[in-house]
Amino acid sequence: MKHIKDKCVDCGKNRKLKSNKLCTCCNSKQTKCISCSRKVVLCYENNKLCNDCYHARQILNINSGNQDIDNLIKATHNKQFKYRLEWIPFKDFVDIKQIGSGGFSEVFTATWTKGTLTGFKSRDENATVVLKVLKDSSNINPEFLKEVWI
Repeated sequence: MKHIKDKCVDCGKNRKLKSNKLCTCCNSKQTKCISCSRKVVLCYENNKLCNDCYHARQILNINSGNQDIDNLIKATHNKQFKYRLEWIPFKDFVDIKQIGSGGFSEVFTATWTKGTLTGFKSRDENATVVLKVLKDSSNINPEFLKEVWI
């Protein structure tokens, strides 16, 4: 039986693929991304997209209500950045506690129930995060955006 060495996108492990294109670990089928044609094993949410293309499309759908914030979030999804910003609905936070207040914002800690991405489809649920709530979010200025970049 011929094996093709590849990384399974579904289970995230370096596994060999059987000749029938199934992962030897989780039996996910290998296919091609409909956007970039790269080989993937199991597509993201049955959209037949690889990880990079799925997240690129999600970035295009960001709508915080403020174009400057949307652009900032999109900019952090460049591969050169180690950390990426996400727009998260407020309902995904629990145990919110204020830890500070400044000139144009208040700072809180909270538990993010969905958590941070740790792989292709997995998340580190119930992650502790810091929230910055703007006092007048309709008037975001370059000083605030500069603070986010730092």
